[in-house]
Amino acid sequence: MSAESRPHPRFLWTEQRVQSLPLSLKRLLEYVWTGPDVNGAGVTVFEPGVWQSRIGEISFAIETGLEMLDKAGHVLYDTTTGEVWPRRWFSFHKFATAPAKSALNAGLRRIQSSLILAAVSEAAAHAGVSVDNFKVNVIKQRGNLPTPTPTPTTTTTTTLSGLWLEAVEVEIENQRKLKGVVSEDGLRNSILKRYADGNKGPGPGVLKQLEARKRAQERRAQPPTPEPARAAPEVVSAHMKGINLLYRPTATAAA
Repeated sequence: MSAESRPHPRFLWTEQRVQSLPLSLKRLLEYVWTGPDVNGAGVTVFEPGVWQSRIGEISFAIETGLEMLDKAGHVLYDTTTGEVWPRRWFSFHKFATAPAKSALNAGLRRIQSSLILAAVSEAAAHAGVSVDNFKVNVIKQRGNLPTPTPTPTTTTTTTLSGLWLEAVEVEIENQRKLKGVVSEDGLRNSILKRYADGNKGPGPGVLKQLEARKRAQERRAQPPTPEPARAAPEVVSAHMKGINLLYRPTATAAA
């Protein structure tokens, strides 16, 4: 069976890099790959209500999950346009037939994110998939494409996503438990540099810890279940005395 006719890429079920993700992220990644609105280029527009109803309950907001998958290198998520693209689209879909190439070109023409457009075009060229016709059509329909904004090199002064900052604190806490007192500033810089190396982001183990932390926060945020009202001991005692008096045998019955 060819790759294009299989409903799922095999590595979603066999690759350790995917299998080590928390369950919620695996479900979300599978939807990014196989959702009904994925176009021929692999791009989907994130619609919160629709995605939530289809995926069901997961342990954190879907936006947070997409950010996690982006930082882990599984997807490219443009928060401005809401578009999501699985980075390994062309390692699974080879576009060897005319209908497949037509679907690819149609999907590429619909991309609004210059960041994702550049990434898809580069990945297609690297995989040997021609998109020349697409480029001509895009220029005719939408004019010149905007130049993608280069991703700045991450340093301690760069504005980082909330996810990365949370992950850094998790790693610092882990080191504190192992080694006791640590130089937090130096360790923080070292972790941030590791995250920024190739835009890798936090590893699967840290993502699982973040998921557990968010679940704990959600449990603490829920109001406590009220306990049923309990009668005071003296009220219960008086009630029992009344029952004993009511059903005490009469003199006739005792005879």
